[in-house]
Amino acid sequence: MGCGTSRPPVVSTAHQPQTQPKPIKPQQVEQLESKPEEPQRIEQTKKTSEPEHEYIDSSEFLELSYEEVAALRPTDPDNMWAIVKKTCDRNKEWKLDSVKNRRGWKTIRLFVSSTFRDFHAEREALVKEVFPDLRLWCEQRKLHLVECDLRWGVPKDSSTEQTIKICLGELDRCYEDNIVPYFLNLNCARAGWIPTFGDLTYNLAVQYGWVYGLSLTEMEIVHGAFRKCNPNALFLIRDGEFTETLPGELKDAFVDDNTLCTEKMKKLKEMLKEHFPANNIVHYKVECEPSSVKKSANLGDESEVKLKGINGSESIFYKTVFDFFKERIEHQYPLDPTPEDPLEAQKIAHESFLDTRGLVVLGRDKILADIQNYITSDVSNAPLLLIGDLNVKCFFHFVGATPGSTDLAFFLQRLSREISVYKRDVVSDLDSLVQLTNSLLSNKNTKPCIVFVDAINQMDDDKIQYLTRWLPENLSPNVKVVLSMINDTECHRLLRSYKSGTTRDHFVPLIVENILRLYNKRLDERQMSILLEKEGSANPLWLTTGL
Repeated sequence: MGCGTSRPPVVSTAHQPQTQPKPIKPQQVEQLESKPEEPQRIEQTKKTSEPEHEYIDSSEFLELSYEEVAALRPTDPDNMWAIVKKTCDRNKEWKLDSVKNRRGWKTIRLFVSSTFRDFHAEREALVKEVFPDLRLWCEQRKLHLVECDLRWGVPKDSSTEQTIKICLGELDRCYEDNIVPYFLNLNCARAGWIPTFGDLTYNLAVQYGWVYGLSLTEMEIVHGAFRKCNPNALFLIRDGEFTETLPGELKDAFVDDNTLCTEKMKKLKEMLKEHFPANNIVHYKVECEPSSVKKSANLGDESEVKLKGINGSESIFYKTVFDFFKERIEHQYPLDPTPEDPLEAQKIAHESFLDTRGLVVLGRDKILADIQNYITSDVSNAPLLLIGDLNVKCFFHFVGATPGSTDLAFFLQRLSREISVYKRDVVSDLDSLVQLTNSLLSNKNTKPCIVFVDAINQMDDDKIQYLTRWLPENLSPNVKVVLSMINDTECHRLLRSYKSGTTRDHFVPLIVENILRLYNKRLDERQMSILLEKEGSANPLWLTTGL
């Protein structure tokens, strides 16, 4: 497995040394299933159609294929992690080259890994405080931050295997987009859910080199960080001292009162310390808010426990996460220098706006067909969205999207420069710009171009009357102009407009599904019904903002 692979591949046994393992007698092995059972963590072994496998001493191997790993059934944390280490990438020095001179936007996927019941407070702080600020910072660099938080979006009726596929499959998407994932793990004193030997098929175990006996959270760490010695991985380890102040019924949600799980957490922290640099592992302390503990105990809901020390931009928790991922993202995707030419800077700003709005394009088939017909036919003008061929120049301007975009003179400067044959400096006074633009748009010798102006009614009010002067009554055969505006505005009264209508109910679920697909999530029927009952759900902008 080389350091340039986007995800750990399945390693065939045909390429592995055929060392004969020395079997251990079953009676010498203490089975996981013989440990005290805990609901939702260690389950009864299910029947499986896969062949029986001998218990193998993994220390006999110099390296293991994923097929060999899937055949093993280790029974203690030391043996589990010995197997993990023998499937790690040989190259311990990941050197992620900086991506320079990017065109367009890049998606940054940040995977959040933790047990769920005991990290409600931290995940809320991430979603409401850290990630919004990190997202704004990313957007300034034409980076689209997508946090992969699987607390919701996994249907309740998902099988064990489907749940595992969703979690590890999301990490695969991180590999595909960013070479190695941006990975954040939160851990303390709970091991979490441990799938048993019958909970997933042999093929799935082989696909991910599943080490039986590890919890799902541990396998996220193995697949997303450990095997690749991922430099983009951050581990936040919470001090468990605060749990001493919790009543028994709440403490169970934060601490595994089980010998095996205690040993597993101790071993996990040892392996992280051994395997990763010190700056990838940060310890932090929290305190409980007494009033929230009382409320949580009365409600029997651990999610109501509020923790001090994780909220606010001055907290160690916030600073650690924000600064670490800011540094790692900046290293891999440095900010390209801003062009000195103000018109070129405006062009890039509008391209960025277009890219962000185009992440999820949800239209009606008929309207999209009309757009294509409009561009390729001799129809005059209508407010349509468009896609142009490579040999046709496309100009777009989003009024109100960037500073200066409502200034008519600046807009006409951009437009004239883009569609003019000569790339010399264009005139600056408004009357001359109006005449030049009108001439270019009506001249039959103008090269093929498509002009798209969004929200033209937001142009500075005192310049609206110029609209019919710079826009000719008869366009050049090579020119298409597409304008959008709000009804009952002065622009609407000046120009013909195409009224496309509002979003209909049957389009709303489609919009929701496509937006959530970016995050590998979906709503069940009850959740979708609740969303559709909201007053603003018929508005696409409300949906994209709310989701």
